[in-house]
Amino acid sequence: MSSEVTARESRAAHVQTAQSLQLHGAINGGLEGGLVGLLFAGVAHHTWNAFRRKTFQFKVFVVLGFTMAGFVFGAESALVQFERAQRLHENNLRRRAQAALTSRGIHPTEAAIQAWKNEQAAQLDQQQQQSKSP
Repeated sequence: MSSEVTARESRAAHVQTAQSLQLHGAINGGLEGGLVGLLFAGVAHHTWNAFRRKTFQFKVFVVLGFTMAGFVFGAESALVQFERAQRLHENNLRRRAQAALTSRGIHPTEAAIQAWKNEQAAQLDQQQQQSKSP
């Protein structure tokens, strides 16, 4: 039961981290996209007569298109990078678990890997508690 609660808390923390990273990625991407849109509109206004004749509202629409694309791509790239890091961490942990279980002569099933992870987490908690108390 406690492993379910710990897993649920861990997933909730990962979701919160992912949302935070996605928000910051969206903001940064939107700012970059807006800057690119402004530069494009400025250059197009000064070099292209057809664009110069367009209304101000259309030019704002073009800049907002770049900004929205920046928001979307920035958020998506931040989330993909976070998921990639999570996947690499999980794969490394599973490799370590498989190697440790195989060296003990245990077939590395999902249940055995989860038990190994719980065992490692308990050992880490025990070491941290020992280091805190003199």
